[in-house]
Amino acid sequence: MFNSKSIAPLLCGTLITLLLSLASGSTEASTSSVYINAGATSSFTDPNGNTWLADQYFTGGNTYTNSSTISDTSYPQIYSTERYSSGHSSFSYTIPVANGTYNVSLDFAETYVTGPGKRIFNVSINGTQVL
Repeated sequence: MFNSKSIAPLLCGTLITLLLSLASGSTEASTSSVYINAGATSSFTDPNGNTWLADQYFTGGNTYTNSSTISDTSYPQIYSTERYSSGHSSFSYTIPVANGTYNVSLDFAETYVTGPGKRIFNVSINGTQVL
């Protein structure tokens, strides 16, 4: 959990798919969430009613859409797009949120690298490395 007015920056090195969900950790009755489909150019609403926004709030990186079948997921359209960087470059997301405590969930799908130890990256939230 992180206290923040803005999750800024969320830094990821070389990364295939990033899906970000921010859910308010407050004890209030209502919980708001932000779902971002990294690399996507349009939004998607899943069967649970969650709307995954087109990729936004980012700085840097490149996008790619994988046309191969994505297995082991109920929502392959979410995992078929990506934001990535190569070498020592990075990209970040600055997501405007109100002050509070948040749970941040990241979901990944490996659609490119085929061997162990080939995908190396870090994740930082508000300057603190968390992964």
